[in-house]
Amino acid sequence: MKDLRSFLSFSLLRFPLFFILFFSSAPSFSADPLKPIKLAKIAAKYYAKETCSCLFVTGQQEEFCREILKQKSVKIKYSLEIDYTTKTVSSSILTIFRAKAQWQDLHRGCRLL
Repeated sequence: MKDLRSFLSFSLLRFPLFFILFFSSAPSFSADPLKPIKLAKIAAKYYAKETCSCLFVTGQQEEFCREILKQKSVKIKYSLEIDYTTKTVSSSILTIFRAKAQWQDLHRGCRLL
């Protein structure tokens, strides 16, 4: 009986360990070393387009749009520059990744430049 208990406890410990080792060593399709860079570029474009649409399409105030963007965004350092004369919004993340969106007209809204 003692051998059976020790075998079962050893097997039960080994079984989850097998799955952990197998799935951690299996090749992952999402193992992209450039993924953080791609995500930062996408985030910069998203912030510019979202703010442009909030300001110029829906006609909201700048403070409201910044608050909405804070609620939707990840905690990452970004900055926005808004030009009301040309109706463009420029965003940058970590001062490296930049994007710009411009309001076109009532039918097309904002587009990324």
